[in-house]
Amino acid sequence: MNNAIETKPSSGLSPMIRLDQVSKIYKRGTEEVHAVENVSLSIEPGSFVCLLGSSGSGKSTLLHMIGCLDQPSDGKIFLDDKEIPLQERKRIQIRRNFFGFIFQQFFLIPTLNVEENILLPLVFMKKQKDDQALDKIIRLVHLEHRKKHRPSQLSGGEMQRVAIARALMNDPRILIADEPTGNLDSKNSIEMFELFRDLNEKTQMTIICATHNQELAKMSGRILTIKDGKLQ
Repeated sequence: MNNAIETKPSSGLSPMIRLDQVSKIYKRGTEEVHAVENVSLSIEPGSFVCLLGSSGSGKSTLLHMIGCLDQPSDGKIFLDDKEIPLQERKRIQIRRNFFGFIFQQFFLIPTLNVEENILLPLVFMKKQKDDQALDKIIRLVHLEHRKKHRPSQLSGGEMQRVAIARALMNDPRILIADEPTGNLDSKNSIEMFELFRDLNEKTQMTIICATHNQELAKMSGRILTIKDGKLQ
């Protein structure tokens, strides 16, 4: 049985995400690297979950498999009780419909201002701009006074807020954050997790975040500790 640290009691809801004996093996020459090994877990809708582990523990690999960015070598992943297919075309559709992604790198376009960077997902999906939704998201991440600024005019914390707003623009059901505070100082890191907690409480959005910082992880609702590819 996985000894995941539960910091919030189960609500009894059916899981939004379920992993059944999931493993990921990479080939390195003749060597096999077991990045994730036989992980089973369930995540309920509206949860704020942190995958806690050191560098190389397998937390990012596990997060990427949950978010359909990578495929397991073995085992099954279910989303709303439906197994995630292997075909990349279908996985792309799932990513677009279910997930928003935030990474350690901000990946902002330097020639675009804050508003334009946030709107990029709509451009790629050929959707019309929604001014009301844009203004709501900008207020949510507290960037009202920075809408026309370019990335070079922003602090690190502000750039990560733009990245969060961009991930929210397509109204995802699940927010995936992979070491989102890796390029931030401690003050901005705490503010980032406070924003996640506020977002989770106000919208009931499911948030799954990978971090190596135990103090930040304690700000979530549930901690899953991973070491050497296994839940502890």
